[in-house]
Amino acid sequence: VSDSTLCTGDPLDLSYLEPIFTSCDTTAINWRVEPPSGWALTQGSLLDSSLQLQFHSSGQYKLFFEATNNCGSTIDSLPIVVVGRPIINMPADTAYCGLTTVHLSDPNRRVSKVDSLGQSIFNWRVLPASGWSFVLGTNASSGMPSIDFQSFGTYQVILDLDNGCFITSDTLSLEINPFPSLLIPNDTILCEGEDYLQTLTATSGSGAYSFSW
Repeated sequence: VSDSTLCTGDPLDLSYLEPIFTSCDTTAINWRVEPPSGWALTQGSLLDSSLQLQFHSSGQYKLFFEATNNCGSTIDSLPIVVVGRPIINMPADTAYCGLTTVHLSDPNRRVSKVDSLGQSIFNWRVLPASGWSFVLGTNASSGMPSIDFQSFGTYQVILDLDNGCFITSDTLSLEINPFPSLLIPNDTILCEGEDYLQTLTATSGSGAYSFSW
């Protein structure tokens, strides 16, 4: 085995390539994997000189190989890292009032990830492609970028996370809304005892309006 890093689901073919000398009796082969779970034997047996394993759980494993005959035994081991599919947990979709900068490094807005023992290569995308920009020295490859929104609208912030084995994507929806605006009627002169009835109209903003006099 020359590469000790695998992706979950990849087959691992193992072979004992050294010649087996029978002058001291037949050599016995024994393979062992620790921990004993998270993998399956797909070809051969642990007593064969050639076999195939498949790891279905990410984690750190150790492969042991032992060859024994009447002259003694030799044992060797190899650490194996199995990389699983990364997991992304985006913060909740949010509506903002006014043009703003969203900092994904903010503890209240932070994106949590589990890269399952692999590397982390980030690729951020925002749709639509205009009305915003990366700021404060961050860019599409930053782990936790800052995005400045210069236009009102609904944006989809998409993260593609590549850990060298798999790519996982998730989307955060952001509404950037203008502040509410109140249409004020013209000044009015009333006579004493006269009733006044006026309906006020609010526009822009987000959600249901509430009025306070």
